[in-house]
Amino acid sequence: MQDNSEKSLVRMYVMDNPFYNRSIMCYLLVLETRKEFCITLEESAFGSDSILCLFLSFGSIDTDDNHFILNDVMTNSTIVLRKNDSDLIVDKGFLFMKDKCFSYEDEYDYFEYEHFLDIRKECKNKEKNEKRYLNKLSLDRVPLQLGDYCNQYIHVCLDKGFNYQIYFLIERYVAKIAEGKWEKIGNKLLLHDASLECDFVYLIESDFLYPIFAPNDLNETDRYSLGMMYPFIMR
Repeated sequence: MQDNSEKSLVRMYVMDNPFYNRSIMCYLLVLETRKEFCITLEESAFGSDSILCLFLSFGSIDTDDNHFILNDVMTNSTIVLRKNDSDLIVDKGFLFMKDKCFSYEDEYDYFEYEHFLDIRKECKNKEKNEKRYLNKLSLDRVPLQLGDYCNQYIHVCLDKGFNYQIYFLIERYVAKIAEGKWEKIGNKLLLHDASLECDFVYLIESDFLYPIFAPNDLNETDRYSLGMMYPFIMR
C-alpha cells in the first residue's frame, strides 16, 4: 500500500476575476515540501475547451506563522501573502493583485503537474540567461526608441512622459500587470514599480529589449521587439 503521507502535493489557490474579465483567472500553485511556487494567468476561450496559460512568476517560498513570502525569480522581488484561514490575502504583489485574495481550491498530486513547470530547471535557465545578457552589455551608448515592445503576449510600453505600462494582450483584452516611471541609465532601462517595491531591469539594444529582472512569460526567446513606436522620439 502506498504511503500517502510521502506524496508531494500541490496546493492550488485561485484569484477570481483579477482583471474584471470573467475569462481570465490567476492561479497560485504551492508545493510546500519543495518550498516552490508558480503563478499563472489562464484564459478560457468562450465555448471552447482550449486554455491559454501564461507564466507570470515562479521561485522559492519562505514562511512564518502568518505569511507566505514568495521569492520571484523573474523580477528579483518578493510577493507577500498573509494567511487567513485557508486563504491567502495579498499584502504585497503585482499591480492587479492589490486588495485581492487567493482562495484555496484544492490539493493535487504533484506528479500530475510535474510536466507543467520544472521550477528548478527554469531558475537555472534564468540565471544562465541573465549572465549571458549582462556579458553582452555594450559600453557604447544605445539610443532608446520609445514605443510598444512585444514578446508574444506580453508588452512593455514606454511613453515620452517617462511613464510605462507592462501588460498581457489576451484576445484583444489588455491585462495590465505593472505601471510607473521609467529611467534610462547607460544601456539599462529601469522601470520603477511601487506595487512590488522594486525596479524591473532590461538591457537596451537597437529596437530590442532584453529582460534581466522583469515580468515575463516563458517564451522561446526573451527578446522584446519594437512594434508601434513614437516617430523620431529617442532617449
